[in-house]
Amino acid sequence: MRGLGTYIIRRLLLAIPMLLGISLALFLIYNIVQVDPLVMIVGERAMNNPEIVETATRQWGLDRPLWEQYLTYVTNLVRGDFGRSFLTRRPRA
Repeated sequence: MRGLGTYIIRRLLLAIPMLLGISLALFLIYNIVQVDPLVMIVGERAMNNPEIVETATRQWGLDRPLWEQYLTYVTNLVRGDFGRSFLTRRPRA
């Protein structure tokens, strides 16, 4: 029975770097694709207003370096906070 417990603990510990690797890959793919999230946040018409764009950029943390955005992303995932929907403005479950 002790061997099974060791096996399960080892597998759980190995899952941590795997999950971090998957989250990093998804984060990098999202940032490489160059989709501008501000268009979804403020809408296409408001993109011409620098004040609105600056406020949304600061509010959503898009002005921070990528490494800081990733740490915020992982921290929120661990807490179960999946952010707000751009469309409905409600928290995602």
